[in-house]
Amino acid sequence: MPLIGPVAWVQQAVHDDLLAQADEHAPYETGGLLLGYRHHSTEVVITDAIGPGPRANHRRTGFDPDTDWQTAELARRYDAADRRIRYLGDWHTHPAGTTALSRTDRRTLRAIGRHPDAHCPQPVMAVLAGGDPWTMCVRQPTSRLLRRIRLDNLAIRLYD
Repeated sequence: MPLIGPVAWVQQAVHDDLLAQADEHAPYETGGLLLGYRHHSTEVVITDAIGPGPRANHRRTGFDPDTDWQTAELARRYDAADRRIRYLGDWHTHPAGTTALSRTDRRTLRAIGRHPDAHCPQPVMAVLAGGDPWTMCVRQPTSRLLRRIRLDNLAIRLYD
């Protein structure tokens, strides 16, 4: 069956890890970074994820990651993968909520896309919502302009 539209290929182990981290921190929000590569402009392959870090601050309606730890972990994983992966965007949870992006989520996407050090002009954002069971949605801006964020929902395909 041919795939139509944008797709996020998510490694099964990464998906399982995100669910476990969501469960561990619920009813508080958590999140982190998504790593992998782009197959082309409408297809991403998520091969790894970085969590919030040991000094993250989790709240019911937000969280502050341990950015120093995440930066070091990103560099470590980048080197371990012989620089074949890159930062793709962020993931976070909305416990007891929906996968709809908040105004803050949209601002974050815009900031990632415009930040020169991110090297990520078309970032993705994954949201896990609800809890027991979690629903996951992956979105990306439809264009690189990012003036107004119009989003594509990426079909999620799990792989081993």
